[in-house]
Amino acid sequence: MVRAKRIEKQSPRQYVINLSLSREQLEQFYAGRVSQVWDRDRHGVSIQFPLQALRPFVSHVGVHGRFRLKVGLDSRLLSIDKM
Repeated sequence: MVRAKRIEKQSPRQYVINLSLSREQLEQFYAGRVSQVWDRDRHGVSIQFPLQALRPFVSHVGVHGRFRLKVGLDSRLLSIDKM
């Protein structure tokens, strides 16, 4: 008799980070010198994601605030929301 493995669907991982990126720091992205954001979440876990994901949150002074990132099981960024 062969038993089928039970496949459990796992929910995406979530991370909360506080960002403060100045307009000058974002200019490095638009100049092509920077493409990734590296930060640590509130538990000290190292997070890396494409800076392009922050475009909806860019203002004339940069990107500032607390964000929730959802990451799939394959470590790809699924969504980012400002809290």
